[in-house]
Parts: sequence; C-alpha cells; structure tokens
Amino acid sequence: MIHTPASIINCLRSACQSPVAEAVSYTHLDVYKRQALQYVLTIGDPGRFAHSRDVPAYLGLTPRRHQSGSVEQQLRISKAGNKQLRCLLVQCAQYLLGRFGPDSDLKRWGTRMFERGGKNSKKRAIVAVARKLAVLLHRLWVTGDTYHPLYNVATSSVTP
Repeated sequence: MIHTPASIINCLRSACQSPVAEAVSYTHLDVYKRQALQYVLTIGDPGRFAHSRDVPAYLGLTPRRHQSGSVEQQLRISKAGNKQLRCLLVQCAQYLLGRFGPDSDLKRWGTRMFERGGKNSKKRAIVAVARKLAVLLHRLWVTGDTYHPLYNVATSSVTP
C-alpha cells in the first residue's frame, strides 16, 4: 500500500477527531493535543494490553533488572519502545512536578518521592511520574472515565 501525503494527512485528521484523542487530551492532565495524539497513535489498540500496568514496559519506562545468585540489582530504564512518546511523557512529568504544574495527587506523590533524598531522586521521581502517567492515560482511555486531579483528597475527606 502506497501512502501519499494526502492520505497521511487524512489519516491524521481522523485520528485527531477520534473520540479517543479527545478523551485523552481533555482529561485535565495538562497533556496537550500533540502528546495525546502521539499516545493514541503509538498505542493503537488499547485492548492489546491485558492490564494498564503493561503499557510502561511497552514504552520502555520500566527499570531493567540484573539477577545473579542472591544479588538482584535494579538498573536504568530499559528504553525499549517508542523514544518520542517516552520523551513526551517525561516532559509532561517534568512539567507536572515543576513549580507551575497544577496541584494533583500525581504531583503530590512525585514530590514525596523526590523529597526522600538521594543522589538521583529527582530523576527517578520524574520517570516514575511518567510511568504512572502512561498507566493513567491507558486506564482513562479504556474505561472512558474522567480524571479527577485530587481524587484521594476528596475520598479521604468524605470518610469520617
């Protein structure tokens, strides 16, 4: 099949106007159209993942492991999968954890993670938030739910 520029543009227009791209981009996650479109086009069919937690491994956001005898080391992320989407998710995580990022459960969780200290704690927190963001976007896409930025605060205040 030969793809002409016009057919590629029509394909992108239909992907942008799909309800999936609209749902992912308007979740108040500060994930913009470009990131949402890249996510939708990279994942393709969300049903091919049995669990939402399988998506970060597909994108290369999970740490590699080295096991030898009784030693089990956790290494850097695997960097398998789509590099561009991985970079976009990391940029979204950097924005969320930055000073201009909106207050949310995700930001609070990431902030607690890098406040623990350590040599590379900020970098680890950014990658961990990017990993959680990938899982969250897939879950919202599959279920069609809306994102509530302070869900845990609202549920904890309801219970006596």
